[in-house]
Amino acid sequence: MEDKNKDHRMIDADPNDLRQHFQFAHAIVVAMGTIVLLLSGVLGKMCSRMRRMR
Repeated sequence: MEDKNKDHRMIDADPNDLRQHFQFAHAIVVAMGTIVLLLSGVLGKMCSRMRRMR
């Protein structure tokens, strides 16, 4: 079977390039931190509403 995407292959990343690994890990940490902040705000509002209902 012929490779239809042979002209569109991605260049292999250098596994020894720590800068790329660091940038990838940093992007994940930033995304996770954003999610944690959003969830903590939502949970905080939910808890305060539950306290008022008592």
